[in-house]
Amino acid sequence: GTTTTTNAVLERRLARTGMITTLGFRDVIELGRRTRPQPYGMTGTFVPVIPRDLRLEVAERVEASGAVRVPLDEAGMRDAVQRLLDAGCESLVIHFLHSYANPAHEQRAAEIARGIWPNGYITTGHALLSEAREFERGVTASVNASVQP
Repeated sequence: GTTTTTNAVLERRLARTGMITTLGFRDVIELGRRTRPQPYGMTGTFVPVIPRDLRLEVAERVEASGAVRVPLDEAGMRDAVQRLLDAGCESLVIHFLHSYANPAHEQRAAEIARGIWPNGYITTGHALLSEAREFERGVTASVNASVQP
């Protein structure tokens, strides 16, 4: 349970995980909130749960109101899923901007992925944390997916 997951994260014994996200937002889980110029004097190196080369983007956009601005590029989604499989990923995160307001794109993307992905290790951000915090939702989904296999 909790101890096993905590140890896996701390020791970096995580599954090779890929992420598919909204075009232009693949660095959200690495940049974080960036709200503090001096984070309490702490220093160190931040290593993202999912490396940048395994975070792919697809065209889609939902506004904060839940209105669809750009429809989901379903062909691009299929291509991204296949690229992550070819890269050796064992689990998948689907994390789209404003999915808390309208999860339709994440739900459709997961449906597409399930038709290609060889196992059930597919996590959608809105299903775990349905609130207006892109960084928090993305990291929660990333950790969840990375400890599943």
